[in-house]
Amino acid sequence: MNYRLFFILCFLLLFSCNNDQHNTVPSDSSKINTYQTENSNLSDFRKFISKFQVLSLPLTISLPQLQNLDNLPLLYGNDTLFLNTQYKDTSLDKVFAYGLLPDTSQSFNVICLVPAENYVPYLVTFSKNGKKINEDYLGVGQCGSDCCYTCTEIIKINSDLSIYSADSIRSCQCDSLGPQESKMKRNVLFKTAKISNDGKFSFSKVVDKKE
Repeated sequence: MNYRLFFILCFLLLFSCNNDQHNTVPSDSSKINTYQTENSNLSDFRKFISKFQVLSLPLTISLPQLQNLDNLPLLYGNDTLFLNTQYKDTSLDKVFAYGLLPDTSQSFNVICLVPAENYVPYLVTFSKNGKKINEDYLGVGQCGSDCCYTCTEIIKINSDLSIYSADSIRSCQCDSLGPQESKMKRNVLFKTAKISNDGKFSFSKVVDKKE
């Protein structure tokens, strides 16, 4: 046999064996279970993220707009593995996928709608492999209904991923004669945050600004 051909065949055989070693699933049972779990979780996470449509920034959200749920995907089953919510039975208390913030190069930042008195938005951020980084309520949460009390809630997310959440409130005292509108008070409760490139964010304390 030609010695040159013999050495080439040996080299190819050795290369093939090394590749097989790198591409095989781990043989140890604990490693196999970990490998299968990680791949299953990643598959579930990809299905979860695919339910969120990409939103355009800057974005302004008002609470009344969030109540139109007709075209929003429902989060259920394994989707709830990625949400820290008490509403696991989504057949009764439905959780919806509102949208995905753009720029997914380093993290996924999604907005979910969770049932309360009305549907309210939660911001949840994840690493690229599906590990949750942070989760928090986007709004301020002081709006409600009462005698001589009106409140408008808005959430603004800017192109740099800074967030401004505010409740604009008009209120006055009520007595047996009704509301004393001549003594109307106006104030804005607001908080701010900014999502970093790695998906981390933290809201400021709520500030009460008199008008």
